[in-house]
Amino acid sequence: MSTISTVGVALCYFALPYGFIYTYGGPFMLLVLSLIFGLVGCIGLLMVFHEKIVGTTTTITVCYAMLNVCSGMLDAATIMPLAETFPRNRGPVVALTKTLTGLGASVLASISSNLLNNNVSAFITFITILLVVVQIFSIALVQLPPYVISTWRRRGKSADELNKFESLKLTYFTTFVPKRRLACGYITVISMIIFFTLTSPLSAYLEISLAGKYVIGTITVFLCLSFLVMALPVS
Repeated sequence: MSTISTVGVALCYFALPYGFIYTYGGPFMLLVLSLIFGLVGCIGLLMVFHEKIVGTTTTITVCYAMLNVCSGMLDAATIMPLAETFPRNRGPVVALTKTLTGLGASVLASISSNLLNNNVSAFITFITILLVVVQIFSIALVQLPPYVISTWRRRGKSADELNKFESLKLTYFTTFVPKRRLACGYITVISMIIFFTLTSPLSAYLEISLAGKYVIGTITVFLCLSFLVMALPVS
């Protein structure tokens, strides 16, 4: 386990190559590569647990490493555009996003233990489906703001076109994040922290009925979906 986790974490946090890719092609290239690495890693683990391939330490390490590379790329491809889209309030926005990222392990653990009954194969299948859905939406929606000109965006553009892009920089740097939407995000994150702080020890030290587990798992999913309130097209 130490070998598997060490290699995976090292590749996840070795973010220098991700920076080069981001500088050249923006978030799109990182997200596509992240989807490929994540799919290969998930499919590999599914084949191991379904005994289609031998589950040696090397095999599991490679699959887990690919999932960590996927995680690192996805993190870089979403955090950087957020910071550049909201430069006037990037601190609160990035803090909210990274806090949510840190809660990811608690969210997945709650879903696995309460809704999937700690079935490893079902959990990996769930992760695979979640990965594909999230990545497809990310590829379609995550973009650099116009004033950030990557090497790929610069190709074929005239000097006048580039100047028009860069002229939007002042607009982005003087625009505030909608406070109500940001407040909704922080309320949801604080609610999740309180919820997991209370339910984690209860699940660990008490015998919870199947119905109780379903309730905890359902509340977990509801809290995650509550973030969609931030994106509702209402003023």
